[in-house]
Amino acid sequence: MRNQYHECREEHPKCQRLAAYNNFTPTRTIHVGFAGEEVVRLCDRIDMVSGAAYTVLSHCWGKPSQNLMLRKSTLEILKEGIALSSLPKTFQDAIAVTRTFQIQYIWIDSL
Repeated sequence: MRNQYHECREEHPKCQRLAAYNNFTPTRTIHVGFAGEEVVRLCDRIDMVSGAAYTVLSHCWGKPSQNLMLRKSTLEILKEGIALSSLPKTFQDAIAVTRTFQIQYIWIDSL
């Protein structure tokens, strides 16, 4: 799938044109790092590489974890790093897929 994704992004003129229309960048994303790393971190839009791709996880929120909830009091802590093991399995799986596609950022709508 990763090869097909990159082929689509790099070789299909229609896909390249569509990418230009998506200039939305979320206020904050998660920088996922690389496979095998045990920590991810919250990243402000200004800290993202300009024009960087990101994946999106939209899901049924359920009961939020107070430790992971983004608040003024947790902002700097989440920017320092979030242990992958502290995240719900759904988030861990989404981060693994993002890493597989060699994309550095994910936007999770409830974090």
